[in-house]
Amino acid sequence: MERVSSARAVRKTELSRKRKSLEQIPPDQLDMGMRLCSRNARRFLKDAELLFSCRSYGHALGLSVLALEEQGRKAMLQAVKKGATELNRELWRMMFRDHGQKLAMSFNIFTQTLKVKPPQEELERIYRSIPDAVAMKNRGLYVDFFKNSWHSPFDADVNRAAKKLVPWVKMVIQKTDRWLRF
Repeated sequence: MERVSSARAVRKTELSRKRKSLEQIPPDQLDMGMRLCSRNARRFLKDAELLFSCRSYGHALGLSVLALEEQGRKAMLQAVKKGATELNRELWRMMFRDHGQKLAMSFNIFTQTLKVKPPQEELERIYRSIPDAVAMKNRGLYVDFFKNSWHSPFDADVNRAAKKLVPWVKMVIQKTDRWLRF
């Protein structure tokens, strides 16, 4: 019995150590993380544009939303570097696990780049639509069965969404990159 409890204590200590290390990004690694996020966001967008040109609208849509998520992660890292926020467990979760939060950060940063701010009600509508963006990303990437029928990346609504979203994401990334240079 003592061995089992000792083994549990060791595992619990190791898990605690791992959890603590999750929150640690050395300050000298923040620039590298931002460069990698930027590179990855642009790669997702480039791939989305290529897929879009080949009429693979669903996957283009999915990759464009991934580009926005990566841009949101870059913005969070920039905020940590500039001292606007501290890296804690919640921010770590937002950066590396919560796709909706990364999208919200991208939209928030994007609105900061605008000379004329959208009305508050429009911003609230955008933030309420973030779960829809995550769902649309999934619609663009996966086959699913819901509401008693099949849905796939080949559906017409996915094509229409990609035609609007891919160019918009490109603009968002360009504008937020300019704003993030502060």
